[in-house]
Amino acid sequence: MNKINTDLLKFVKKNILSVTELTRSTKLTEILNSYAATEKNTEIYIVQNNKVKNAQAVIIDLKYFEELLACKEAIENSKKER
Repeated sequence: MNKINTDLLKFVKKNILSVTELTRSTKLTEILNSYAATEKNTEIYIVQNNKVKNAQAVIIDLKYFEELLACKEAIENSKKER
């Protein structure tokens, strides 16, 4: 059973957004500006369409995403070399 703690609740409250919330507010601009304000921002946001249950995506800083992809590629390459 997954344990729910205050850190999880804070993440859900702050980082899970609906499409409606993004389109009717300045939240998307705020997120993008927060990415521009730092060299690499590791903050991740989940966007979901409340009308279509499995319509979900992630907003992530491009520099951080590139780093994650490089890690994935390194793991895949190390598996090929075995």
